[in-house]
Amino acid sequence: YYMWQRDAGLTMRTLLRVAKGGPMVSKQLESYASLYHEIWSKPTPNHNCGPWGAGGGWCSILGEVKFFVNGSVYNQPWGRAQNDGPAINAMVLMELLSEVKADPTSLENAKADI
Repeated sequence: YYMWQRDAGLTMRTLLRVAKGGPMVSKQLESYASLYHEIWSKPTPNHNCGPWGAGGGWCSILGEVKFFVNGSVYNQPWGRAQNDGPAINAMVLMELLSEVKADPTSLENAKADI
């Protein structure tokens, strides 16, 4: 199974906006933020991500398209880099921070996760 970065962001944005509140929603959003903190802290095992091999060997973990559900980076050939997924996830994480800013404990936990 894979976690597609764009789909994860769109799903979590919907969850954040539609299913506001509740301990299960909050727990899912916290897990999402923690997972991205973990993923984006890793180096990518992939190289030469430019189109048709023109990338000169540089890849960013942010442009990875998908991850395994255990948080490891998908390391097979794929269309890298796709930078809309990280942008969507960044917007969701910023929206999540704005939602929890009223509760100092939640805000500190979110900052640590993000």
